[in-house]
Parts: sequence; C-alpha cells; structure tokens
Amino acid sequence: MVKRKIETLESPTTKITKSGEQSNQNEESKEKLIPLGFDESDCDTIIMTKDKTVHIPSSFLNMMSSDSKAFVTGKKMIDVMSENLIHALSFYDPKNWKESDDIKHSTLDELLHISNILNLKSLKKYVIDQFVDNLWVDEIDSDFIDSLNIAQRHEMYTLVNKLLSNGYGAKLESFDLIETVGFKRLHKEIRYEILKGAIYRENDGNKEASYYDAELMELKFIFNFFDMMVYENRAVNIIAKKCLWTLPFHEVTLEDSVDIKLISCEKDLKDCVTIIVENQEINVKSFLLTNNSPVFKAMLNSSSFKEGQNRRIELPGKKYLEVVFFLQCLHSPQDLRDICDYPDVFILSQLCREYQVDWLLEKIRDFINKGRFLTKRWILKGILLCEAMNFDPCEVLVNSIEDNFLDIHMSKDFMELSSKMQVLIARKRMWLLLRNSDEKKRKMLFNEEDCGFLSIFDDQSVFDFKFNGSEKEYIKQFKK
Repeated sequence: MVKRKIETLESPTTKITKSGEQSNQNEESKEKLIPLGFDESDCDTIIMTKDKTVHIPSSFLNMMSSDSKAFVTGKKMIDVMSENLIHALSFYDPKNWKESDDIKHSTLDELLHISNILNLKSLKKYVIDQFVDNLWVDEIDSDFIDSLNIAQRHEMYTLVNKLLSNGYGAKLESFDLIETVGFKRLHKEIRYEILKGAIYRENDGNKEASYYDAELMELKFIFNFFDMMVYENRAVNIIAKKCLWTLPFHEVTLEDSVDIKLISCEKDLKDCVTIIVENQEINVKSFLLTNNSPVFKAMLNSSSFKEGQNRRIELPGKKYLEVVFFLQCLHSPQDLRDICDYPDVFILSQLCREYQVDWLLEKIRDFINKGRFLTKRWILKGILLCEAMNFDPCEVLVNSIEDNFLDIHMSKDFMELSSKMQVLIARKRMWLLLRNSDEKKRKMLFNEEDCGFLSIFDDQSVFDFKFNGSEKEYIKQFKK
C-alpha cells in the first residue's frame, strides 16, 4: 500500500474577475483569473484550463521556461485544473510559493503535464523528488501501478526508476493486479521487474529448506538469462565452438549402420533405377522409390522428366551414406532408437521432408514426442529437431528436462534453440522452483495469455502447453 503524509494544498493569492470581454462561449462561462499579483495590463497571454482562463505576462512564462523563446502573446490551452496551474507557476515566484508535503495522483499527473507543456525542468525535478521522498511501499497495490502509469505517460523514466527502487522486494497486494488494465498498460520492462520481484518473494517461502540456496542460485541464473532477453534481445553464448567431440577422430559415421546390399539390385533389370550421389551409384528397384515418395514417383512415371526417360536420378549436395541409410529405412523397418542416436537424424528428417516421405517423418515425430527411449543427452537434440522440422510443441520433451538451468544453459544444443523455446524451458524451470506456491499464482505467472511472462516476450505465442500436467511425476523427478 502506498502511504504519504497528507496536507491541504493552498493556492497562492489570486485576483479574480468575471470575463465579459471574451467572444468564445466556453471562455465566457469561465472565470478570468489573474494570479500572483500580476498587473492586468501586463497579462498578454491567456492559458485556458478546465475551469478558468488564466491571464499572465508572456515575459514571466519565458523566464520560467527552459526554452527562452517558447512563448509569445496569445492563447494556449492546457487541460488541467487552474489550481494546479497556479501552483506550478508560483514555484517560479518564491514570495507566493507555498510548499506542500503531499502530492496526490491527480495533482502529480497534472503537474507533470504542465511541466512538459511549459518546459519547466526545475519544477519537474522538484515534483518527482517530493513525490518519491514522501512515498514508501510495503506492498505493490493499484495506487503504485497508477503512479507508474503516470510516470510512463509523461516519459518520466527517472521517476519510474525511483518508484521501482522503492517498491523492490515489496509483495503484490493481490496477484489479480497483473490482470488489470493498469498493469497491462505498463511497458514490458516495467511489468517484467514487478513480476521478477513477485517471484523472488514467492521463492522466499522455501528459506528454511535445505535446498533453498541451490534453488535461489538457479533462479538468479534464470533471471540473468531473462535480463539479456528483455533488455538486449540476446542470449550469451559461452559454448566453445570446438571441443574433443568435434575432432576428426571422434567423428561419427554411418559406415557401421548401412549395408548397400540390402537395397541394391542388378543394374540391367528392367525396373532398376540408378541414383548418383557423390559420384557413386546406388542401384535400386523403382518400386522402392515410387511406393514411398510422391516426388520420386512423379520423376519416374513422367516422360517430361529426364529421370523418367533415362532412369537415372542425380542428387547433388547429398551424402552417399546418408542416402543409403535413408533408402534402408524405406526398404525395411529400422529401430528408431538407433536413428535417434545418430547425430545426423536431422539430415534423415530433411530427406523425408524433401521427398515427402510423410509416414517416416510422422514416425520420427511420434517417437520423439513420446520420449520413451531418449537419453538425457538427447532430449535437447530432440527439441532442436522438433523446431527444425516444425513439429508440434514437444511438451513431453520439455517436461522431461531434469537438469538445473545452469547446466542446460551451458549446452551447445540449448544455444541453437530459438529464443522462444529457450524462454519456454526457462519458464518451465521457474514453474518447478515455485512448486510450493499457490497454484493460481503459478498459473498467472507462467501460463496465462496477456499477463505474466507470456506478455513480456514479443515472439512468444500461447499454445496448449500444460506445465501442470502430471505434476506429481514432474515434482518427483525434480526432487531427485
């Protein structure tokens, strides 16, 4: 709750007369006000407010303003109450200035508006300092959100920073605040900082637990990752481009997995088709190709394609062993566990997509999404493959991640994922870290549209991802 000292704001001495000389109907209905003891004959500028017309010398306005040539004689409209305008003007006339310890929200909004319109830098600084100095925050409530919106609307980012500093570590009065219009109007960086503070407060509930320090460290690491994404739209990649596993003698090949004899046929057979890859020939029966791939079928069954005329198919840019392995998968059932242990399963999937072998691509996708036989090392690779092939969101794989986020972030495969998937994995880890929190709070923080963390990241889309599905099993794995 936001608390301040309260005093009555008194306007400086003013001279008021009825305006009978104005031609405009609205002006005729408003009082004519000559403030601060000015001589009416010197008042060559009229400022029309919500309730009165204020007459003042243009020389006084130019003296006040940071822009020395800002004002000439004439009329100006400022949509504020005359009381607040006079209070702002009196700041530059010390003999009439009456200091107040209290600045209400409505007054703050109008004083900042006046400061911007009239270029009153000194007043603006005073208003901000006075408002913040008499403000303390024991919980973030609707008044605090209103203050942030006022500061944001007037581009008073110094005030925004001071408010956030005062409110850092304060708890949310109600988690329903993050669903309010006022909260959603805040810039994403401001919403992010409020949500960050709320999550730290929720995690404090585990202070007495033996695992608190380790989980707090992971939470801080996750927020460091989010800071980079929110403020710089990037993630730090500290993974070495070369390591032991990238050296030539560690290169994994398919030589032990492929057997050209399984798919080969005699070249002089009538239905033989010759595939040329890396200047090597692969002779297979045409049925193997036409029965599995509509692309190959169109090539071989049409006289308009050269492949159909000479029964030769050239595949430039492809690798011989990969094509043989691909054809083996079309020829006879393969153990998908072996396929998924192969580091170039991406190539196999790409060949399936390129030649429209939908049944095998679907089989790979289902196998990966079930996640039954995937090793811990392969989970991130599986997610990477799902992204590369535009498979459905791999919920099972993401929920199978058991590693601490510090370890996950150090993985080369994690750094190759899209920022959207990286954020999803980080959100999932935070969801687990807050497992002892109220379910409604967790759902609002992580799993709702237009509020919580989904509203912070521009490239995040809401899809049917259930963090709380099979929760007991996830928590059991997490505790291990």
